Amino acid sequence: MKLSTFEMDKEKENQGVWVELEGLKLLIARFGNEGCEKFALEHELIGKQFSKGSARALISSASKAGDKQKDLIIKAISQHVLLDWENLQDDDGKDIPFSEGKAHEILTKYPEFLSLVLEYALDVERFRKNKEEELVKN
Repeated sequence: MKLSTFEMDKEKENQGVWVELEGLKLLIARFGNEGCEKFALEHELIGKQFSKGSARALISSASKAGDKQKDLIIKAISQHVLLDWENLQDDDGKDIPFSEGKAHEILTKYPEFLSLVLEYALDVERFRKNKEEELVKN
């Protein structure tokens, strides 16, 4: 196995990749990207919740954290991980325009949506540098 297999694409990590689920499109950056790291330093939230660790540990940490810490984690995600969406609709079928504030509100209110975003954001395969090259070869 070539060492370059482990190289990450910094642009994908920081600017995100589009993922799709049943017509919903989410622009997801890697959790632990440069923006997250800076946010963690600014808010003194250094620790496993901002590492590129397992989704389960992260979700569990966010769920068990105090209200202030949990809110800061969700704020980091709404600012630096969930960067956009398309086709997210309210119960009346109206599109919900993306904004950081709306993302924070929805991630706070719907823990399963938060879990979904984190699962995508922690999937390292989405952010590998040579992923497209490997797909072309196969």
